[in-house]
Amino acid sequence: MKRVAMFMLVVGILFLNSCTSTEMEAHEPWARSAAQGQNGAVYMILHNHATTADELVGVSSDVATAVEIHDNTLDANGTIEMNRRSSVPFAADEEVKFKPGGLHIMLSGLKRDLNSGDEITISLHFKNREDIILIVPVMDVADVDGSGDDHDH
Repeated sequence: MKRVAMFMLVVGILFLNSCTSTEMEAHEPWARSAAQGQNGAVYMILHNHATTADELVGVSSDVATAVEIHDNTLDANGTIEMNRRSSVPFAADEEVKFKPGGLHIMLSGLKRDLNSGDEITISLHFKNREDIILIVPVMDVADVDGSGDDHDH
């Protein structure tokens, strides 16, 4: 009888865990290496597992004097323009990629060198949920498979 009760408890916990995936999840975060005083960038994939929309409204980190959300777009002449974004909306169950040459987290005025193998901490601030704190590994762009084209900011 105890064995059946324990089995039911475990199954119940697993069921509850699968139903309460209301979190924003970050996959494969990384920051590109850069020298102190320069600008750096953070990339990742964010997935909103919730059944409701949310919005990334800011990012902070102690490694830079300013941290902003940026997006690169092509103008009518084919020139890449970098634009600051005040937020990034996420529909329910939507995945958004932050990648070189596109949407990214800009670290302006680095307070120290970001060398391959280092780690930095960033905080993601959302409109409808608690902040997410990430430990982000620093990598050289050449070491990231499929990183795409990288532009110096």
